[in-house]
Amino acid sequence: MALKPITKPEYQLTDENDKPVTGFEEDVFGPSSNDYLNQPQAVTFTREQEMIPQSLLEAIAVRAYSGDPKSWKFQRTRTDAICGVRKGEVYVAFDDIPDAKKNLVIAKAQKAYNLNTSRPRKELIIRGKTLSKVLERAEKDERVLPYPKDGHVVANTAEYGTNPHFVAMEGCMAPVNARLIQSKGRNEGRLALTTLEYVLKHVKEGEAMVLPLGLGGGDFSSISSVDYVFAYGVFDGGGLVRGVRGARDFSTRNKGCLVGSAK
Repeated sequence: MALKPITKPEYQLTDENDKPVTGFEEDVFGPSSNDYLNQPQAVTFTREQEMIPQSLLEAIAVRAYSGDPKSWKFQRTRTDAICGVRKGEVYVAFDDIPDAKKNLVIAKAQKAYNLNTSRPRKELIIRGKTLSKVLERAEKDERVLPYPKDGHVVANTAEYGTNPHFVAMEGCMAPVNARLIQSKGRNEGRLALTTLEYVLKHVKEGEAMVLPLGLGGGDFSSISSVDYVFAYGVFDGGGLVRGVRGARDFSTRNKGCLVGSAK
């Protein structure tokens, strides 16, 4: 399995028979960035290739099937965690719509970066029609869940592929990511959100905070974090990014996605 060159420097995920990986037949991937980019830089990097940043699901697929060593480093994605309060209950929703105008990680990258780097630090808060549209998509795809009390979700690799939070984030690639995590000698996978107290400090009833998701790698904070999905501080933090063209929405992707063996 590999990243097969189409027209330099564009690639397609292929299997051991040199056929497109099932579920990714229409996806054209760009090269990984060489440098660690903040979110506005990541959006610019992919836009210059007429692409959008990879989703969390797509980043896992590239890690599993491409053989590219860069895919094992910390990855930026266009998937976000929407941390909100509704009827007094705190929830987390996930969204990665492949539309540069509607995807908040892409469309609000510079605004969110400016908020994150301000002193005191501020967060990107959404409400009204913007929030309702995101929740409409997330609820349709069963991607709205109760917020974990301590901001963390942990699942052993045997249960990771069916854990509601990891399935909501990664879809059909959740079982694949479980095998990737296990291949590095880890027995558990983790989601690290910000704390519940932090959400309640910044988010009012009917509002939500937008936190981009990053796929952990062997270089984040000088420790191996391949068992993590991170959802804090990544508008202004650094990570590698890869662009994609022809990306499908979450529900369409999961209908025909291959859950095959990972490298």
